[in-house]
Amino acid sequence: MEAALARLHRRLEAERRKLTRQYWVRFWPVFAGLVVASIAPELKEMLNLLFWPWGMGLVFPFVVLCGRPELHLGSHLAAALPQFMLYAEYPLEGFFAKCIIKGKVRPLAVIGRIACLHLLAGALLLLVSGAIR
Repeated sequence: MEAALARLHRRLEAERRKLTRQYWVRFWPVFAGLVVASIAPELKEMLNLLFWPWGMGLVFPFVVLCGRPELHLGSHLAAALPQFMLYAEYPLEGFFAKCIIKGKVRPLAVIGRIACLHLLAGALLLLVSGAIR
């Protein structure tokens, strides 16, 4: 009886570890966002050199939106919020994409969700800047 209980306990423990690993693997978009966030300052500098003025709006639209004067932020917050969003944009987008997708998190589905977020933010940026009336 004790041997059977020990085997059952080992099997349940192995299954619990497998489910835990599967749970954390589903968070790969957030981890990929953290990797992109680690190179965000270099990417920002490259975009400013090569594709000024529209490059930042394509790759980091929420950073540009956070720096807009239409938000009427205080001077300290207006300076700090775009810098925060530079690092937080892609991990947050990865988290939102992971939360939206039910079941298996596939790369093409995540890329599609993030592209949709960028298109919406780009359209909002065009509306706020007055380029589209």
